[in-house]
Amino acid sequence: TKDNYGHWLSRLERGWPRDFTSTPIGSVDTETLTAVRNHLKAEAKLRLYNARNEKTGYSATAINQSLLVLRQLMEIGRELHAVVADPFESADDVWLPRKTRKPKLPSLDNMKLIFEEMLTVPGADHLDPAYVGFLKERAIDAAEHAEFMAYTGARLAEANAAKFEDFLKAGRLLIRGTKSESSERIIPTNAALADLM
Repeated sequence: TKDNYGHWLSRLERGWPRDFTSTPIGSVDTETLTAVRNHLKAEAKLRLYNARNEKTGYSATAINQSLLVLRQLMEIGRELHAVVADPFESADDVWLPRKTRKPKLPSLDNMKLIFEEMLTVPGADHLDPAYVGFLKERAIDAAEHAEFMAYTGARLAEANAAKFEDFLKAGRLLIRGTKSESSERIIPTNAALADLM
């Protein structure tokens, strides 16, 4: 989004080794890229959200986002003939590897136990039978909705937007993206999802 790019650009400006606004775009070289990356990684001061203390150094993801903005500026410079050579073409090692956490997912058996638990109505013995029936219907809807989200990876708004027509031929499912234009996607269905439907 435009807001994100604005944040990334201001982070890039803060991490620039010289005066950002007076640096000719054509003078940016691989040494500049490395200096910006290293400054953002080891020297740049930041304050996260409402934290009391400053922190030194941005995350690899934040640094790569700022470098991405610089790369886009370099591409504009090339289109305007202000840049002869793009330093990113010869600086593959300027990008930092992202630290990704592998999610710890429950086993299929544990997931089924969770969905079964969602079907129960606590304290049903002490409630009006008509009200228990109403709660059971809601519990079934909620459990099936959660199961759909688990098997498809759909976000809540995407799962809410799902329709039966979204099940396409050849075992595929259309996920109507709600976060952005590019979040709409087609995924393969699995046996558990087919059973649910």
